[in-house]
Amino acid sequence: MGRCHVLTEKNTETRRGTCAECGPDTPIRPRKTKTGSTTWVCRRPGEPRESKENKARRVRKAKHGLTTEQMDEIQARYGDGCAICGKGDKLVLDHCHRSGDVRGWLCTSCNNGLGLFRDDPTLFQKAIAYLSA
Repeated sequence: MGRCHVLTEKNTETRRGTCAECGPDTPIRPRKTKTGSTTWVCRRPGEPRESKENKARRVRKAKHGLTTEQMDEIQARYGDGCAICGKGDKLVLDHCHRSGDVRGWLCTSCNNGLGLFRDDPTLFQKAIAYLSA
């Protein structure tokens, strides 16, 4: 998004280059590829960066196949906090790894806890019994 495809010249020291679409003296920056190597890309002039919040929302929509309305409905169901502990810190969209169904918003601690128990209610019951003893 907002990246040109072809750099005909690049100077990594000055971080300037010539882009086939934007022209000469275009700002360039390094970007890691999926294979871990580095490529240099430019940003089209006048095109603003996407906010972190919008990018995260777009990625969640794509990953889970949810509409904006469905995501807003999940948010409204649990409010602004974690569905388990109620804290509002660093919420993530929790989903079942077997079915892919979205369950709700959890803080990272509660989400990690579910993952460590492998989403198995029997393990949770055993943990409750252990803590209650």
